[in-house]
Amino acid sequence: MIDAPATPATLSPPALIFDFDGLLVDTESSALLAWREQFAVHDLDFPLETWRSYIGSQGSQEAMHAGVRAGGVEFEDAELRAQWRQRHNAIARAEPLRTGVAVFLDEAIAAGSHLAIASSATRDWLDDHLDRLGIRQLFDVVCTRDNGRVKPSPDIYLAALAGLGASTDNAIAFEDSPNGIAAAKAAGLMCVAVPNPVTAQLPLGAADLLVESFSDISFSGMVSVLRGAAGYAPPNVQAPAP
Repeated sequence: MIDAPATPATLSPPALIFDFDGLLVDTESSALLAWREQFAVHDLDFPLETWRSYIGSQGSQEAMHAGVRAGGVEFEDAELRAQWRQRHNAIARAEPLRTGVAVFLDEAIAAGSHLAIASSATRDWLDDHLDRLGIRQLFDVVCTRDNGRVKPSPDIYLAALAGLGASTDNAIAFEDSPNGIAAAKAAGLMCVAVPNPVTAQLPLGAADLLVESFSDISFSGMVSVLRGAAGYAPPNVQAPAP
């Protein structure tokens, strides 16, 4: 576990902005499984790399529809989407918080940090899961795709920063995907990557800190490590145009 003495009292606790899907709850594994099953029904090979390219952003459903059509299967978009959503929701709605998340959030709040969510998902999806998990009250701000362009654009992170009244030099983003990391960097934020089983093999090197699990870090240790980087200035990696 990364642990270290607390940062000096003269520095205010940083604002923390979290992605949701795949980061706080592993809904990405269930989404992948549901699409694999959907393709298997039609005896089609699943386009894994295409699907992975959309993680953290939006557009995967349309890409999967195109993949099924390319296999010669005729269908109604709404019907196929409903079949996939039923498979996905049956698994996702039973998923708990990822290991270490609850403790980490409690530590951050106890230290005085304000928390936000910045997700490319829909607001009703977030509302459903935050209520189901009983963690809505932990977040001062929840920003979704209705707050701007989806990741890798920085819009949703910038909306979260504005909602918190936080500055980029005292805020940290948490992500699990390259699209999410690019969005955080484009917003000028430090970023901690905590991959899940689906994203662990993706290129996450643009993050400032990479850990396998929230149980591998403490809040104070993470802040000390990030603030201890000599001459650190958050990279401003421009996100590709949507």
